[in-house]
Amino acid sequence: MKLHEQLRRNSGPPPGCSLLAIIALSTILLAQARAECPEGVTQSTNYGSWTTISCPGYTNAIGVNPSNSCATYGSAPSTPSVTVPNYNSPATGQKWRAVTFACHPPDDYNETNSITYSVSGVLWDPELPSTITDCFTSQAYVNVTSSDTNACPSPGRINIGTHKWIIVGPLTPSSTNVAINKCQYPNGQTVTFTKPGSCSVTWTISPTVTGGPTISGGVVTIGTNTGTFTITATSTENTNCYATASLTVTRDCVCANHTIAANPTAPANGGNCLPTSAWNGAVDTTPCNHTAQLTCQTPNNSFVRLYINGGVIGHCPYPLTWWWGDYWKCICGDVIMKGRFRVVNRNANPAGTYNGKTEIWNCVGGQSPRECWTTPTADIDDTKTGRACDAADSLL
Repeated sequence: MKLHEQLRRNSGPPPGCSLLAIIALSTILLAQARAECPEGVTQSTNYGSWTTISCPGYTNAIGVNPSNSCATYGSAPSTPSVTVPNYNSPATGQKWRAVTFACHPPDDYNETNSITYSVSGVLWDPELPSTITDCFTSQAYVNVTSSDTNACPSPGRINIGTHKWIIVGPLTPSSTNVAINKCQYPNGQTVTFTKPGSCSVTWTISPTVTGGPTISGGVVTIGTNTGTFTITATSTENTNCYATASLTVTRDCVCANHTIAANPTAPANGGNCLPTSAWNGAVDTTPCNHTAQLTCQTPNNSFVRLYINGGVIGHCPYPLTWWWGDYWKCICGDVIMKGRFRVVNRNANPAGTYNGKTEIWNCVGGQSPRECWTTPTADIDDTKTGRACDAADSLL
């Protein structure tokens, strides 16, 4: 058997020899062993089958960076950096085959060719939405195809890595301005903040003050302190992703909104301060120790005065009076009081009606503007018509 025929029939290199070395050696030996075509022999070129030396590979690090990012609700998702495999660096794949001739020269030789992989553009599974309205995760991948699928089959889909778009805001409160009203909400008034999407967050409120609001799971419980507070929802996966909202807590000082109990102080009298008209000592409330007190005044106990915390809020300025004093226990963050003193002059004025006034100490504290009025009868509960106050209505 001729040497070149024996080499062609060998299925592989002898042990201990590299394939390329055998190819080179066989080329030399074949060239030496052959002579030109003898008479009657027709020259022909014969091509052996392709043998794969290596398929393309990559050594670069593939991946998606960063693995997550903060997204804006209702906006298009931003695209992270994606590093795809570089299959043709530092070298392409290789294949070889033997090319032989019936007569020599020319010499037989071995032919080698490159095998390349083509990488598609970056694709996402699932596809990226046009706008982001919830947390969203997608897999980046590429499709890889071979230039010679017989020598090196196409790798197909290659997953690169995932990316998560994180949505935290905007935060929507059930109310942005809250008035403290402990009577209507004895366990603390609440405001609920909601966020879009399903991303996990932690809720915080600042500043943290004694008696200030607290937060749990987006629900703010109002304390007894007023001020402006910031509500923050922060992603548990990326602390750079957060949203804020503002909450203003004020004190509702409309005492009628917080009345615990109304307490009539004394019956009316006919201008004399009777022993039954006085309270048994001061009325004290807790914890603020606001006091209300009704006292008879000299000379001759001719009129009464209504005191709140030692300050006069109402008295009888007229010679002949019909009066009524009231106080209310209220809550306005803390326990407070409201006092009201109504009095009518039982002597008719020149118009035949009766002058009267109402003095009020309200939740804010201090003396509110007195209300002066006329009534068609001397009945303190009759229909009242407003009038301008004069010197006769002033406090003594």
